[in-house]
Amino acid sequence: MALKYCPKCGFKLESKSAACEECGFDLTSRIEKLKQSQEIENEKFADFTQRALAWLIDITIVLVIIIPLSIYVNFGLFYIFTNIYLFTIGFFYFWLLESITKGRTLGRMILKIRAVNEKTLKPATIINYFINNVTKSTPFLPFDLLVGIYANLNSTGIMKKRLRIVQNITEIAIIKEKNYAK
Repeated sequence: MALKYCPKCGFKLESKSAACEECGFDLTSRIEKLKQSQEIENEKFADFTQRALAWLIDITIVLVIIIPLSIYVNFGLFYIFTNIYLFTIGFFYFWLLESITKGRTLGRMILKIRAVNEKTLKPATIINYFINNVTKSTPFLPFDLLVGIYANLNSTGIMKKRLRIVQNITEIAIIKEKNYAK
């Protein structure tokens, strides 16, 4: 993000100006401070790799529960019941753990990240965690992710705060533990 107006005279600046074209005010120190503050802001949020790894750990835990259940209980209807179990057990795994542990699942605990209210960096409400987890263990997760990435694009690339469209609704962000406001 660049400075839009000169802090001295208010002249509208070009996007990559190092000095104001109107009054000659040196903008380099202001631009550097702006970049540093953005880097600090971005440091709060977990990146895509951390989020994906946490989800993979969590979905593996869910599958360890579901696969034996599907094999021994379904009597040949493996595929249909596996999907029902995956959604039900997966949803409750994510929702209950996030609600009880203030935004953490086992995968997030391992990677030291958590889901919080984006504005306060404190735990979200149980309802927000509920809504946030509706697509996590369904075939709709890739759609949620792709639409979310597209919806959250800005001029500098993908926003760090949100990747899924459901996160736009719930205002939940995934942050690194060290930035958690207790």
